[in-house]
Amino acid sequence: MTRVTRFPPFAASIAFAAKVLVWCAHQIEAEDSVRFLLLVLAWFILLAVSWPLALLVLVLAPVLFLLFLPFLLLGLTVGALFALVKQLLFLPARILGYRASPQ
Repeated sequence: MTRVTRFPPFAASIAFAAKVLVWCAHQIEAEDSVRFLLLVLAWFILLAVSWPLALLVLVLAPVLFLLFLPFLLLGLTVGALFALVKQLLFLPARILGYRASPQ
């Protein structure tokens, strides 16, 4: 007779969450992955200290992202506009062959 060990019901979800976190960390740059993992660690600490607040943060984070998305797009557009103006101002120098000296 073989003995079957049963895992707790939440063990599979914890293993799945760990796999998802590792996959997400591999998808972003090394510096950003450290920031992401520290954010996840801070969320788990908040979950251990105050689980209602941690769940509130988990629910409100996407809402806040959607709320600030127009401002992010506006900042991106203004940055692109300034880059275009800079390129237009330096266009005559580039046409005449000016090369910046290496510093």
